[in-house]
Amino acid sequence: MMNPHTIAAVVLSIALTGCTTTTVSSNRPAVSETDGPRTVEHAVASDPCAAHLHDIAGAMLLYFAIHRDLPNSLDDLKSLTDFESQLDSTCPASKQTYVYVPGGLETPGKSKFIILHDAAPSHRGSRWCILIEPAKGRAAPSMEVLQVPEPIFRGYLPRNAN
Repeated sequence: MMNPHTIAAVVLSIALTGCTTTTVSSNRPAVSETDGPRTVEHAVASDPCAAHLHDIAGAMLLYFAIHRDLPNSLDDLKSLTDFESQLDSTCPASKQTYVYVPGGLETPGKSKFIILHDAAPSHRGSRWCILIEPAKGRAAPSMEVLQVPEPIFRGYLPRNAN
């Protein structure tokens, strides 16, 4: 039988392969082709906020794998001892704590919804966000780290309780 740390490492590596970074646009890119992230690796390497959100998304996926649900608060992720001292829930640009919305923010016509976002549009008028596609059956939810321009972010509203 595998020890709990080995299981956690395997689950996390599987979960992180489904975590991506992109930008959302409304006729123009959120970041220009010359100065903005073009791949997951570039975004994480070039923007500490994107790196923080990838870490948080990975912890959320691990939490989901263990509890079959998302955490009620980011503090619940501290139960994953490997992440307790590593997770940073503060945006490096604004110095504000990320906003976790367990119920999510949705916009019409989109299946994914925002569950965590920057408190302010501190990244050239946009916010880094974690979007989630709900789990289907026994599968884990899929998550993306996206840079969302403020005008598009404002179109996201609290989800209706289902």
